[in-house]
Amino acid sequence: LFRSIDEAKSLEIIKDLEEDEFSIGERKENVIAKYPPPPYTTSQLQQDGINRFGMSSKMIMRVAQSLYEKGYITYHRTDSFNLSSSFVFRAKDHIAAAYGAEYALEKPRGYRTKSASAQEAHEAIRPTKLERTPKEVEKDEKLTRPMKQIYEMIYNRALATQMKEAQVKEIAVTVASKKGYEFEAMFQQVLFDGFLKLTNPEFVKKHLTDTAVTKESQVVFIKAEGEAKKTQPPYRYTEASLIRTLEEHGIGRPSTYAPIISLIQEKRYVDKQGRVLKPTSLGEVISDYLSGAFKNLFEIDFTAKMEQELDNIADGK
Repeated sequence: LFRSIDEAKSLEIIKDLEEDEFSIGERKENVIAKYPPPPYTTSQLQQDGINRFGMSSKMIMRVAQSLYEKGYITYHRTDSFNLSSSFVFRAKDHIAAAYGAEYALEKPRGYRTKSASAQEAHEAIRPTKLERTPKEVEKDEKLTRPMKQIYEMIYNRALATQMKEAQVKEIAVTVASKKGYEFEAMFQQVLFDGFLKLTNPEFVKKHLTDTAVTKESQVVFIKAEGEAKKTQPPYRYTEASLIRTLEEHGIGRPSTYAPIISLIQEKRYVDKQGRVLKPTSLGEVISDYLSGAFKNLFEIDFTAKMEQELDNIADGK
C-alpha cells in the first residue's frame, strides 16, 4: 500500500526504525527470459542516437545518409521491423562462428510493428555486410566519429535480434522488523548472457554472481533517510520524446520526423535549451491562433487521418 507521508510522520518512522530489530523474512527467486529489442526503424534510430550521443535528429539522418551512400547500411528511412531472409541466415552462421553455437537461434526471430500507420516498404535498418564489424569499421579513417558510433548501434542491434535470449534470475528478499515494518531488496543474476554478450556486456559483468543474502543472514541497521518529493508537471519534450510521440499518434513518416524537428527550430517556434525543446512566445501565439481559427485542421487526429487516407490512395483503396 502506497500513501503520502508528511515530514512529521517521516521523522517518527525513522526514529522507530532506529530502535527496531530486523531479520530476513522471505527470499523469492524467478528465472525470466530477456529478449533482444527489434531492429532499428528510422524513429528508433533517431531516439537512441539522441539519447546516447546527444546528436540532433537532423545530424543522425545526415550520418545515416552517408553510411547508406557508402554501402555500409540498408535504406535508413523505414518503419518496418522486417529483415531479409538472406541476412537472418547469414547472421546465424556469423553468430555461431563469433560467439558459439549456443548463441545462435535454430529458427530466425521476427518482429511485428505495433504502428497502424507503418508502410513497411523497406526492411529494417541493418548492416549490408556482417563481416564489416564495428571493430573493422573503427580502423576506417574515412569515416567520422559519429558515423562509427551510429554504425555500431545499427550493427549490434540488427545482429542481436538473431541471438538467443538471455536467462536472468530475479531474487526478491524481504527484510522484516519486529515492529511490523517490511522492506524489499531486488537482485539479478545472469545465468546465460545470450544477446547481452553483444549489446550490454557491462550489465552481464556486474550481475554474474548470486546474492549471498539468505534467511539465516544477520541484518544490521545502519541508517534510514527521508526524502521530500513534490509532484512535478509533465516534462518538456526532447527531440527523442517528440519523435516518439509523433510516431505514437501516427503523425509524419520516417522521412519527415527530422525535417519537422528542424523546421520548428528554424522558424523560432521553439528554442532548444540543453536537450529540451521550449516553446517561444512566437510559437505560443501562432499555436493559440491557428488552433482557435482552424480547429479541425489543427487537431492531432486530423493529420494522422490525412496520412492514412493518403496511404489508402497510394494502395488503390
